[in-house]
Amino acid sequence: MAYISVCKLCNSENVELRDSHIIPEFLFKNVYTSKHKFIPIEVDGIDGKVHQKGFRENLLCQGCETKLSLWERELSLFMHFLSGGKSNVFSLTTVGSNTVVEGINYDLAKKALISILWRMSISTLQFFADYDIGIYEERFRNWLHQDLPFDIQDFPILVSKGYISGIYQTGLLMPITQGSYGKHIKMESVVLDGVIFDFLLTDGNVIPIEVELFSLHPEGRVIIQNKEYSEYGIDLSSFSRRVKDKDVLDFFSKHD
Repeated sequence: MAYISVCKLCNSENVELRDSHIIPEFLFKNVYTSKHKFIPIEVDGIDGKVHQKGFRENLLCQGCETKLSLWERELSLFMHFLSGGKSNVFSLTTVGSNTVVEGINYDLAKKALISILWRMSISTLQFFADYDIGIYEERFRNWLHQDLPFDIQDFPILVSKGYISGIYQTGLLMPITQGSYGKHIKMESVVLDGVIFDFLLTDGNVIPIEVELFSLHPEGRVIIQNKEYSEYGIDLSSFSRRVKDKDVLDFFSKHD
């Protein structure tokens, strides 16, 4: 049955809304079981609902879905390259403990990532309950709807690979509670297939030079850091124990 309402992006009224992905489905590739299913796992339980096609909600009209899909394609190519995939477009250089990736379509990749943060903030799903970008919600909506370009100073995005005891972990998708960069800049973060994205929500604050250096850059590059989850105050040792509990093992036994 068609779901008729107002598109959350273009504000068109009385339109059919698609069952929109909050997070693009390609980012669930390493989260799914072999039967293309997953279930959110929490330290104190699981929500009991088996998901098949990522987290979805009636949000966008078909026109806006198509717009987002063009941006997300660039992000999917970037993420594939980060996980070891070959590319004739991207290049990778190791500098000390950091990795420099070049060849990124800055405009498309940044819009894809900003749209994910925006969707997480407007979502009513419990998994995204901690995301609330406040005044930036409408600003992002307007920016994305008009397809406006983002400058380096406009909401920089830092990219890191997430490590547990020195080992890079793909297949992790999880929210990270609000933080800050310095004293005056609010930061929202999310882990997407083991890659940590830090969004700096700027409101007239001058971005430090090191942020410009390391963030997704208009010249098509980004310096990727290797970070332990403990740097975010996240203790994944309890999660490691959790995946060995009977209810979690039963899920994988049934759906793997």
